[in-house]
Amino acid sequence: MIPFFDLNATWQPHREEIFAAIHRVLDSGQMILSDEVLAFETEFRKYLGVGHAVG
Repeated sequence: MIPFFDLNATWQPHREEIFAAIHRVLDSGQMILSDEVLAFETEFRKYLGVGHAVG
């Protein structure tokens, strides 16, 4: 394989934060209409620069 871009290196520094967020959502049992999902959708739409996003 020809090295091009180490995608793994981009998320590894955030690994614990990402897994903690995933576990919070899964442990809550609320995959939709929760504060956690609303926060994700809000931040994601801001990041994308769009008016709406569905997580």
